[in-house]
Amino acid sequence: MARKSRGRQKVEMVKMNNESNLQVTFFKCQAELFKKASELCTLCGVDIAIIIFSQDRKLFSFCHPCIETMVEHFISESNFNLTAPRHAEDDDYDRAADKQDSDRMVEARVD
Repeated sequence: MARKSRGRQKVEMVKMNNESNLQVTFFKCQAELFKKASELCTLCGVDIAIIIFSQDRKLFSFCHPCIETMVEHFISESNFNLTAPRHAEDDDYDRAADKQDSDRMVEARVD
């Protein structure tokens, strides 16, 4: 007897063009990811934090035990610099802002 379908096929990893399919796939994958994270917490006793921003900038998160504990632990135990990378334009902006602040302080002293 011949097969009617080709079975489960490997999905090519490229961004979907169809907005409806993209939304459905996002929510399915997000649910699967959170389920696996929950299983990992239960089976191995680990702490996990997952933060996802969807394409329309909605926030989805999974944390065990809680986000505050996870962030405090990450900051205290890591040597990562959590600030954004600096650019030359940022330095020019900072110098201009510092000058405006010092000008305001001088004006405040004069008054």
